[in-house]
Amino acid sequence: MVKRIMAKDTKTRGNDPDHLISVAGRFKSQREIARVREYGSGNVNDTFLVVMNSGDDEPFILQRINTRVFHRPELVMRNMRIVTEHVHERLRRTPVGEGRRWEIPRVLPADDGRDYWVDSDESFWRAISFIGNSRSFDTINGIGHAGEVGYALGTFHNLVSDLPAGNLGDTLEGFHVTPLYLSHYDEVMAKFRKNLESRESIESRNSLKSRNSFKSQKNYDSPEEEYCSGFIDARRDSGHVLEDAKHRRARAEAGFQRFIDIAGRRDALLHNRERLAPQRVLQAIGDKSQRVLVHKRG
Repeated sequence: MVKRIMAKDTKTRGNDPDHLISVAGRFKSQREIARVREYGSGNVNDTFLVVMNSGDDEPFILQRINTRVFHRPELVMRNMRIVTEHVHERLRRTPVGEGRRWEIPRVLPADDGRDYWVDSDESFWRAISFIGNSRSFDTINGIGHAGEVGYALGTFHNLVSDLPAGNLGDTLEGFHVTPLYLSHYDEVMAKFRKNLESRESIESRNSLKSRNSFKSQKNYDSPEEEYCSGFIDARRDSGHVLEDAKHRRARAEAGFQRFIDIAGRRDALLHNRERLAPQRVLQAIGDKSQRVLVHKRG
């Protein structure tokens, strides 16, 4: 069964300023920190921007990882370290096309040398470098933005194409595995139908009129439910396609490498840290959680 709770952690001290500065001080000298404020619009992790006293010191991002979603946050950080170091080395050897800006955050170590820090509440924290002079878009604003998503995703796959997938751990087991989702859906629907039969039996004993009224609902509470059920049933036989396509991964990645050569010419950066894990390319294309940071010109 695949079940993830996409909600904030409640077992925390909230956003107490003193505590946030104390946590940030695990990654940089607390004396150098001016303030910590909430940053961005993420709906899973808690994200903060740490501003330094000196204008010469770069700000950085502090995040409290949602361990209700990511049950193995240490693995998240291990994956992130492996991927970011690999990408930085690739960019050092072969920069992205002329006129393009491509950056990926660096992991900042805590004062104990680890890639994270766990506080007394058992909250899991990490710090990463801040990418300035950029804007983050939650929705696509036009054809140009759509082209940047394609360029960024293709570039990312190109940069990690020679990274052995076996080096990475699965941070969200079962994520994007359609047959598992379908199996869970069938379990839920089986319970629904069983409850429906029980209710129908009670109605039939109480009143024939009530039974007919109940049946007129066609077993759905809304037209949307009926549409979704029909949509799933019509495509049930193709639910295994991506799992069966694992052996086609190399071919798909080669296609991406060709694609990025003809993509748009604006600066872009793919930004999706938690799901850095072994994943089939076709699944990554459909992952709507991908975010593109488009460089601010001028």
